[in-house]
Amino acid sequence: MINTDWKYDNGSTPVTNLTCGTQFEATGNTTYRSLLQYPYAAGFSNVTSGESTVCGACYVLEWAGNYVGVQIIDGAEEYGGTETFTLSGEAYDWLLLNETTSPVVTGTIVDGPFACPEHQKFVAINP
Repeated sequence: MINTDWKYDNGSTPVTNLTCGTQFEATGNTTYRSLLQYPYAAGFSNVTSGESTVCGACYVLEWAGNYVGVQIIDGAEEYGGTETFTLSGEAYDWLLLNETTSPVVTGTIVDGPFACPEHQKFVAINP
């Protein structure tokens, strides 16, 4: 499942508010904006502690033929008993192409987890 939370879109928010915050602080990140793939960020229900190996990893998600890459920065609540990604508003809007739809969509993991690109941000990967 994929949903959204606009809290990830405030770039000045300290990373200490995130489940993965201690890992990000250890690498010198202090705010959401300082994260590698910001604003393409997401919480993931498989992240249950700050020591999760998924913290900081990237995933590519698909919905209705549209794709978005996101960096995992936080935990997320499961929806409907299945693993759930909670995307930043910007990432969610990109994935849904600003289409008005349910606040929760059923998407697919296309790739991930993998190490995020170090020297470039995700770019638009929709056709």
